[in-house]
Amino acid sequence: MDKVDAELATNPKRLLSDETIARIAAVSYSLISHIQNDSDSVPGKIVSPERGELLLMLSKMKIDSASLKKIMLQTSFAGAVLRDADLKQADLTGVDLKGADLENANLENANLYEANLRSANLWGSNLNAAILNGADLTRANLAWSDLSGADLKRAELYGAILNSAQLRKADLQGVNLQWADLIGTFLTESNLGGANLFRANLNRANLEKTNLSNAKLTLSTLTEANIEGANLTGTELTSAVLNEKNWLTLLDAWSVIGAKEILSKYKMAAESPKNPLQYRLEKIKD
Repeated sequence: MDKVDAELATNPKRLLSDETIARIAAVSYSLISHIQNDSDSVPGKIVSPERGELLLMLSKMKIDSASLKKIMLQTSFAGAVLRDADLKQADLTGVDLKGADLENANLENANLYEANLRSANLWGSNLNAAILNGADLTRANLAWSDLSGADLKRAELYGAILNSAQLRKADLQGVNLQWADLIGTFLTESNLGGANLFRANLNRANLEKTNLSNAKLTLSTLTEANIEGANLTGTELTSAVLNEKNWLTLLDAWSVIGAKEILSKYKMAAESPKNPLQYRLEKIKD
């Protein structure tokens, strides 16, 4: 990193040469350690504390944004260990952090536009007001994280774990949340317009004043969810699981936007004899 420092010191614009950027990428590629899973026959995942240290150093060096973008696009930080790391306001556009450990990391106001965070551990992380537009968070663990005010438009959150996460006033327009766990998640005043929540578990989620217009909630679980003041205009609710037999008649009392439309399209049906306290919404046949 001394050579990087020296090059930056001689360049007023803090630019790095393509040769130096390629060298950084090569160094990161060499910083890989493997761990084994419980079975010796199953390959372990990549884990690299050194990659985490490299990324932290680069984020603090005030590198020109164009050079930094090249580094992020050419360098893999997959498996980086960044627990409790301070990456506040860091520019991580397009970064590859697949499978990285970012538990309790501070990523407030960080730019993670189109970042690869597949299977990353972000448990308890601070992503307040972070830019995650187009980011890949497939099967990422975001439980107990703070994503309030974050920009998650077009993000991929298939199978993500968001239990007890804070997503107040977050922008989740058009996101894919199929099979996601959102148990006890705070989504107050967030925008989920057009989002795909097929099979998502929203048990005890707080959806107060949340925009779910034109969202897909087919086969989702909404037991004990707070939908007071939520916008459900054009929302697909076929086979959504509920725990209140009179859920449909309570929509007006909860000031749900689109209540009349829902009442005209759906009826309540018993889930099964095995689950007498659960119900499903069924479409009324013409």
